[in-house]
Parts: sequence; structure tokens; C-alpha cells
Amino acid sequence: MEIKAGDKVRIKSWEKLLEENSDSYDVDYDELERGPGFVKEMREFCGKELHADNAWNYREEDDKTYVWFEQVGGSYTFSSWMVEEVISNEL
Repeated sequence: MEIKAGDKVRIKSWEKLLEENSDSYDVDYDELERGPGFVKEMREFCGKELHADNAWNYREEDDKTYVWFEQVGGSYTFSSWMVEEVISNEL
């Protein structure tokens, strides 16, 4: 999935994240481990629409895009596998 700065995206629901990553879900730590980890504090953003303030790839061959959202305080980096859909492309 291609995500660019300025895009409005919807983060996957908690249930969908669990379903897609059930083999890597750790009940004790309430985290999803895949690429940059999904930590329990990020759960409050599941299912929400956010505007991407920055988006990048670490390597050309990497198919993951990493996204930063100012609305969440800039404390967390989301990965494209956590995004359900790009709702609109706006700058």
C-alpha cells in the first residue's frame, strides 16, 4: 500500500490486527510484533482516521511504508501493515 504525507488513512481495527497477526500476538504483553512493533498504547488509534504527516521507506526493496501522525503526539511510528485503507490523498 502506498501512503504519502498528507494522505488521510484509516488504521485497522484491533480485531483485524489480531486476526491477521494471531501467530505473533502475545497476550501477556498485549503487543503485535511485526516490523516496527505495535504496542498497547497504539491500540486507542485502531479504527480511527488520521492524516499522515510523514511517510517513508527505510530501504528501496522494502515494501513497508512507515507513517508518522502528528495527531498521536509523534510518539509512535505506524507501519503500512497497520493501515486498513487510504481514504483520501490530500496535501
